[in-house]
Amino acid sequence: MTRAERPSQPSWIAAAIAAGERYHVRHKSPLRHNARNLGALAGLLIALLGTLAAGAVTPLVLYVFVAGPIVGALLFALYILVIHEASHGMFVISRSRQRARRWNRALGWAVSLLFATDYDRHWRKGHVTHHQRPLAADDPQQENLETGAALRAVVARMLLIPGYVFLWNPSRRYPSRRWLPLVTVGLWLPLALVAGVAVTWAIPIALLLGFQVLGALNQCKGALEHGGAVGRDENPLLRSRTSLFPLRRVLMPFNISMHFEHHLNPGVPWYELPRYHAALRGIIPRPLQPAIFNTQLREQLAGRLGRIAPIEQRV
Repeated sequence: MTRAERPSQPSWIAAAIAAGERYHVRHKSPLRHNARNLGALAGLLIALLGTLAAGAVTPLVLYVFVAGPIVGALLFALYILVIHEASHGMFVISRSRQRARRWNRALGWAVSLLFATDYDRHWRKGHVTHHQRPLAADDPQQENLETGAALRAVVARMLLIPGYVFLWNPSRRYPSRRWLPLVTVGLWLPLALVAGVAVTWAIPIALLLGFQVLGALNQCKGALEHGGAVGRDENPLLRSRTSLFPLRRVLMPFNISMHFEHHLNPGVPWYELPRYHAALRGIIPRPLQPAIFNTQLREQLAGRLGRIAPIEQRV
């Protein structure tokens, strides 16, 4: 979108963007920032391995139905923390931009392989397009925006049809579809077989359920961020919403549901989004805040929340 094509913005939007500079990743200490993110990654991996290992001492039925959702939430968090932050060049940072770029790409790919995701096309490049032109025709990240009955149907398929989540994969449109799924299967299948034979078959079952829960959470995430009329707003900067609800830190980890803030200033790392959000409370006109900082979760998932009219934007 060229400068001439952008709609004129209300003054509060410019002030809101500027407010994010205080929290921008460029002002962070690489040592502290990287310790925080790598520590979070280590915690997720330990929790994931611990959950899988618990299958050895937990009754099968109880384990599968408890561990499946936990594994799904952990995989979802892993995807968000590493792949999403790396696509913004800020999972790890360095005084050397080239070094940071190499490490983010390497770590982004390492985790993407676990999910048959083409990191380069869909995230390193595609996510940039998503931020520059959200939900435009060339935005590759708009495949999980269903709301209402369509959302309920796809979530049901994700949860109830074994393996359906593997068929739903935006990376299938890229040339890497010829080899990427084989690599992913090659990474997970030996682990599942060894765990099943040596420990219990409850572990691979829980892992499969975990992927299905991951798929369902991802569908809900897209609907909350850009679903329905929200994603069709004439103003690109208003095509996203923040969703605030109980358990959001578990279901939408690493503040990913603070999506209005994230699109407003994508250089703010996940752990600074709450402070950025608090700052925006004093900038965004109060009449608009209930529409931007959404607490009506069911209404947004149903697709019943509307756009913000141009005249309302200038309140």
